[in-house]
Amino acid sequence: MLNILEIGAAAAYASLLLRETVEGNVNLNVCEPGKNWEDYYIKHEIRKVANYFPFEAQFSFDYIHTSHWLEHVLDLNQTIPELSNMLVPNGYIFVEVPNTEHFYWDLPIEDVPHIHFFTRKSLIESFKSHGFECCNIEECGITYADGYNGVNVTPDKYGVLNKGYWIRALFKKS
Repeated sequence: MLNILEIGAAAAYASLLLRETVEGNVNLNVCEPGKNWEDYYIKHEIRKVANYFPFEAQFSFDYIHTSHWLEHVLDLNQTIPELSNMLVPNGYIFVEVPNTEHFYWDLPIEDVPHIHFFTRKSLIESFKSHGFECCNIEECGITYADGYNGVNVTPDKYGVLNKGYWIRALFKKS
């Protein structure tokens, strides 16, 4: 049984896709405050384990998926070890965050709700300092300049792109 946790899941598309592509039994779990998703989760056989992070997990997870969540947490030095404690030995965590390299600050972007700002290097260091190794990290999506200038985001604009909107990384618990 593969145990997956998606934090800030909403429709849990990433977890549902994993369940479709992974062989064997997959147990999908979400941490999601939105009450409007509860019937959806029942319909798709997804277990809601918590409204908010951190929470006391009843079991460990093989894989944790986070997308556009980590930049909102109050304390990385508390959150990353809590994520690690929820993972099995050699478990994986996927992280997607806004890419805030120098070009991010060159535009008049109002980014009030974000507490943390990541570059590829700072994201790797944040996890490395808590016992994770980086398996893969990429910049993806259109550039901030394109986004600011109104370029439409089409499916072909979500892939790997230097100076892209997002950083996507896969870390392994050492």
